[in-house]
Amino acid sequence: KRKRGSRARIEERLAQRAKLKNSKKLHAVPCFAALGDEAIERMIDCMSYETRVKGDVVCVQGDVADAFYVVCTGRCKVSIVLPSQEQEADSEIDPASREDKSMQVKVGMIEIGDHFGNIAFETDPESGSATLRNATVTVESATCELLVLSRKH
Repeated sequence: KRKRGSRARIEERLAQRAKLKNSKKLHAVPCFAALGDEAIERMIDCMSYETRVKGDVVCVQGDVADAFYVVCTGRCKVSIVLPSQEQEADSEIDPASREDKSMQVKVGMIEIGDHFGNIAFETDPESGSATLRNATVTVESATCELLVLSRKH
């Protein structure tokens, strides 16, 4: 009994330390800076922790935005797809018959402490439906640890 009790206490302390560590990361995010510790702790209870590896696509431009991310370790590349000038000039041509000549362009980097995906909690003012991702985010470092707040919560 004693071993189980002490192990449970150790696990609880480790969980509390992890929450405190994540809390500090969330306080550093500008949109959460004004929140109190209790509100941050409730958010952390709703968040999951993901580890991704280099090349993993976290989210894709045009997909439904369903989660908000905070980068705990690592870095990610942000890119957008732009139609080629030829494609714009051929706009009268049926899109199904046109070759995909779009270009993926790097527009930024997301580093430790940065966040992305806040659009997941916005809705289209006209339709009330979820908004779409504005960019594709891909893991650039060997590994990347993310705190994830899903729209479902």
